[in-house]
Amino acid sequence: MDMELSPEQQRLVDTFQGELTAAALLEIASGKRSVEQLATGELLDFLQLANSLYRAGEPLITDADYDFLYLAELRNTLFSIALNRRQWPRRLRCRQECCRPIRHMILLR
Repeated sequence: MDMELSPEQQRLVDTFQGELTAAALLEIASGKRSVEQLATGELLDFLQLANSLYRAGEPLITDADYDFLYLAELRNTLFSIALNRRQWPRRLRCRQECCRPIRHMILLR
């Protein structure tokens, strides 16, 4: 059974400023496209739209799916990006600013 947007949901999607289309939104929400297949921008757009729909009283996905599936994937993606960009010092005694190790890391909640 295919999902369809209600007229109010369609209105909210039409006013959305992101790149995600209504068809793509439904593919993601219905599970036809897994969360692992989404580009980071698509995932961000999906989360913003899902949040807007929820706040308007027209939820598209459950709170649990939002928190534990889609938002968790975004956290994992951003954490992986942060780890990949972390620069380790080439020499232990280097005093240059670019080679100093990162003393702390912001954890996403």
